[in-house]
Amino acid sequence: MNYVLARTVLACLLLEAQSDAAALDPEILNELKEKIQALDAKDKLKKNLLKKVEKLEKKIEKDKLKNTKILERMKKKITKKEMKGKIEGAQAQELLDLLNQVESVI
Repeated sequence: MNYVLARTVLACLLLEAQSDAAALDPEILNELKEKIQALDAKDKLKKNLLKKVEKLEKKIEKDKLKNTKILERMKKKITKKEMKGKIEGAQAQELLDLLNQVESVI
């Protein structure tokens, strides 16, 4: 669960970062970091996810591409983790709402 969730969060953020049409709002990334920190998950998972976000922020400055399939996979992963009880429903919904915001600027 931890590795898959970390990869899907990173993939989603990469998708936004690589968008040709719009720049990623730093507030969204900051809010995503806050939500990750507030997750009821092990510190190791949260630390891993935050590292991925930091790497993404650096990558945003360099490259921009587009791939909405990654976003959809991320949403599915979060939903599955919610169903399995790995992430609380409200927290999963907050992450999904943030992903929808990311998707809206692509």
